[in-house]
Amino acid sequence: MYKFIDNFKENYFYRRGLRFIQKAEYNKARYFFEKAFLLNPKDNEITFYLGLSLMLMFKYQEALNYFERIPPDYNNPLMLSSMGFSTLMMRKWAEARDIFAKLVEINPKNKEYNKFYTLSMDVIKREKFVLMKEKMALADKLMKERKYQEAFDVLNDAKNLVPDDAEIYNYLGIISIELKKDPMKTFTFFEKAVLLDPKNRGYKENLFLAKKKLKK
Repeated sequence: MYKFIDNFKENYFYRRGLRFIQKAEYNKARYFFEKAFLLNPKDNEITFYLGLSLMLMFKYQEALNYFERIPPDYNNPLMLSSMGFSTLMMRKWAEARDIFAKLVEINPKNKEYNKFYTLSMDVIKREKFVLMKEKMALADKLMKERKYQEAFDVLNDAKNLVPDDAEIYNYLGIISIELKKDPMKTFTFFEKAVLLDPKNRGYKENLFLAKKKLKK
């Protein structure tokens, strides 16, 4: 009976984590994956998603701590690319290059894998990319402290480093709402995020809500 209850809880926490990660609510996702992990720390899928949620919260070393618990699976490109991205963010250039080289070998037509493989070898662009993500992490912290104007300014600096990152524009849109900026400006930020990453559900939802406000 006890084992059945544990399994039920583990599956419940895991499903809740997946739901929140799909909605781009990464801290809530981490909370539920962590609960599932405590019940079953040997489950590679739970371990991976816990690491993924941390990675999406800019906690790259913590993410790597979980990714490294999982045996490399060359049939799981999401796991490999997440590990590659985290190693890149920790400035482990050679490790990141090797991981993305393997991903390109497996799927040579994938634009993202090729992009990060090339990036890992470009001394200037990779440093700009990492600096941009570090600024985004700082902006995220400032937002949680309700220092919205400071966060907005930091994100503008990040945008100048890498002007084609969808996440930056999504964050700028969110902060614009808090700063009560012109609704058209907010809409433009979310629109740019969706144009750069049209498959992201969270960005689409933000754009939809911004569009509704414009109609009022």
